[in-house]
Amino acid sequence: MDAALAEWFAAEARVRQDPDIWPIDSAPSDPFLLASLRIVRLKWGAEIWTEDRLKNELHACPDDDFTAATYERLARRLPSLLDDIPQPCARAYFARATHRPSLTNGLIQAMDCLHREKNAGYGAAWKRRGERISILPNIARKVDRLGHFRSSGVDLAGETLFDTAIDLVVYALKYELFLAEQVPSLAERIGLQGAARAYSDLDDDFTVALRHAGVTPSPDHEVDRELAAAVDSFEDLWPKVEAEADLEARIAAAGRLRVHAARLVGAIAQSQPQVLSAFIRQWSTRDETPTAA
Repeated sequence: MDAALAEWFAAEARVRQDPDIWPIDSAPSDPFLLASLRIVRLKWGAEIWTEDRLKNELHACPDDDFTAATYERLARRLPSLLDDIPQPCARAYFARATHRPSLTNGLIQAMDCLHREKNAGYGAAWKRRGERISILPNIARKVDRLGHFRSSGVDLAGETLFDTAIDLVVYALKYELFLAEQVPSLAERIGLQGAARAYSDLDDDFTVALRHAGVTPSPDHEVDRELAAAVDSFEDLWPKVEAEADLEARIAAAGRLRVHAARLVGAIAQSQPQVLSAFIRQWSTRDETPTAA
């Protein structure tokens, strides 16, 4: 094994220096080591080759898991690499992985798991002192983080733009559930049915509202535009709350905030599929509790 590894590292040094050297005389005979060397060569080649050259090199690879993983990794920077994949198994994998209904369901289920876990931990703390002192400041904190990213282009330590957008959707929906307790007709508008109840306390009611919120990966919305619209929506909302404007005005403003927050999540998910996949993986394994349809 030591000899095989030494052979592999010698070959890796050669393809790192010049990815155009292929095949090489010193390539390892072990199938696993040879496949991994091929992937390393593509990694280095991707830094100097044209997109067409890289695509041709990928198309010449065998139809195996190594190749599928390489497509996924390199397509984070060059999404067009996923177009017209000739390897049948790899093509089928990405057709399933990028099927929008599946991604939408995965995103919603992951957001639902996130909410259930946080709701179990924090309970009603988000609304304990009411609309002005508890609910709006929680939303404002997330909006201010969007504003920071908008002006600097830099994520906060420990929280990405996608994390913040997800949290804003959650808080905006919970706020609408809170308002629905005062205006029962709002409950129907956000997908809820049945007798009036404490909607904002119930995980299953949040799930129903989330499924009606329009959160889906979509090319129809731009990250910068929706980020700005979400911030502007809150700037319209909070003075209405401060002035104790009538409920219908606050409901309309809260709805606009939720719409743009949901579109922002969808735009980020569409433009950064690796971020979406990581979020779904993180939360889909946290809680296997069935959620309401």
